[in-house]
Amino acid sequence: MRVFWKKLFFIMSAVLMAVSFCTVPASAASPKINKSSLDLPIGYYVDLSVSNAGESIKWSSGDSDIAELEVMKDRSARVTGKKTGTVYIYAKTSGKTLKCKVNVKKSVISSNHNDVDITAGKSGSVTLTVKGSKKISAVSSDNSICTVSWGKWNDNSIKLVIKAKKAGTATIKVFANGYSGSTAKNITVNVKDNKSKEEVLSTVEDMENEVIDIVNKERADKGLDKLTKDSALSKIADIRAQEIVKNFSHTRPDGTRCFTAFEDEGIVNVYTGENLAAFQKNAKEVMDSWMDSEGHRENILKPEYTHIGVGCCEYNGKYYWVQEFSSDY
Repeated sequence: MRVFWKKLFFIMSAVLMAVSFCTVPASAASPKINKSSLDLPIGYYVDLSVSNAGESIKWSSGDSDIAELEVMKDRSARVTGKKTGTVYIYAKTSGKTLKCKVNVKKSVISSNHNDVDITAGKSGSVTLTVKGSKKISAVSSDNSICTVSWGKWNDNSIKLVIKAKKAGTATIKVFANGYSGSTAKNITVNVKDNKSKEEVLSTVEDMENEVIDIVNKERADKGLDKLTKDSALSKIADIRAQEIVKNFSHTRPDGTRCFTAFEDEGIVNVYTGENLAAFQKNAKEVMDSWMDSEGHRENILKPEYTHIGVGCCEYNGKYYWVQEFSSDY
């Protein structure tokens, strides 16, 4: 009988130990934030969440001027970059404080082309890639030269469609809305005239001849002799017009003075002079600018001059002008 009770005692003890072992509750998992650090572009947002959280989560930002918080319905927190800097986002739950380090950086807008050449009347495009807010705008510096419109987003990329209207150069500024100072991307658009080379040359020659007509009218009004169009001076003016596109100066691209162009044509030991101008759209505009300038006006009305050559060079929709003068040679 003693043996029976002894065995029963051991059996019951084992059962109680097993039951006790099985009913010991497992320790609760600790709360954990989904990101411990991140880089966040200005104007962009990311959602932070806490797993194994308690009944409540209290979110806070170390500096809301750098990163702004919005608590969502699912108790996550939306963090939006506001200005560059580093800040900690805190989440308090179950007696613990969790944190995420946020580095707010400038948004980045890049393009596959920084310079675009388009013929007037046609359209072109560039592809923009955005790291940051997709709420972006694009503005043309001159809508009479080109206008812009948007394609559709493809992940983080979008096409910017550029419609060329007339010859000239414009700058397109692309920026994240509200952050034009920190996220700007500039694209230069060069719109070329859709005229044929023959049409352009004809237009340029007509304007050169009109300049000479206006010069002679101004001289006649002052009682001076008219100037004769000279083939050698016209050749010099054409050469110099192309040179001043590269270097707008009376010094030539090779470092010599403009008068070496006269010497190259055998024009020496006579009175010579040169007038330069740029960006005027026609003969009247360029003559008005020259006549409004004392030094240029003196060349136009100088009694000693008998011959003239005029050069005009069109480059990227802009005109560069040269007058060459000489006395008899």
